[in-house]
Amino acid sequence: MSESLSRLSSPTPLGHNGCDKIPAMERQELMDMIKRLPADSVAEVEDFVAALARRRSIVDRKDLHQALADYAREHAGTSADLDPDLEAAASDHLHTQDSPK
Repeated sequence: MSESLSRLSSPTPLGHNGCDKIPAMERQELMDMIKRLPADSVAEVEDFVAALARRRSIVDRKDLHQALADYAREHAGTSADLDPDLEAAASDHLHTQDSPK
């Protein structure tokens, strides 16, 4: 069995991947069912689980993007948005780029 599926049988919570929401008995039953499958079916299960993880990752990125966009809109032009040191460094850099050599 691959490492990705063998982690399901871990007695410790696995965090954001959702396995921590499956009671230990059900997790063991699921693992037993997977162990009884032929190798090609186990590969299909692994592909399915990987697809679910990728889909969740996309949702997480969209949520992050939305949160960042919301923060940017809320704080635009405030002290949370402006970094005087960064602004000064950028201005200095632009001035040195425009200077004749």
